[in-house]
Amino acid sequence: YGLYRGHGYISAGYAEKTGFSEADLKVLLEAIEKMFWHDQSAARTQVNLRGFYAFKHSCKWGDAAPYVLFELIKVEKRAEVDIPRSFADYTVTVDEAGLPAGVELIKIVANS
Repeated sequence: YGLYRGHGYISAGYAEKTGFSEADLKVLLEAIEKMFWHDQSAARTQVNLRGFYAFKHSCKWGDAAPYVLFELIKVEKRAEVDIPRSFADYTVTVDEAGLPAGVELIKIVANS
């Protein structure tokens, strides 16, 4: 069993240059949420997105550094588990009270 964590970014500067819109963001978030629903293969028989968290800033240049935001999300193996065999063997916590001013958390959690 493996649990993977990934980080991604949308550059406000590039979004402005390319015309990336709120409608595009909505489509992208839906695509990320559902990306493994119809992609079963021998190599990825049980790959599932279990949670997705996006931080939206109120200004073009951002309201907080990415590392500050990423540190608000903790993924930890449960203490009573020696060898994880499922998603339930982990806890995922999000410190929403620690969100900096101007930052909105968008949560898409397929299974918690």
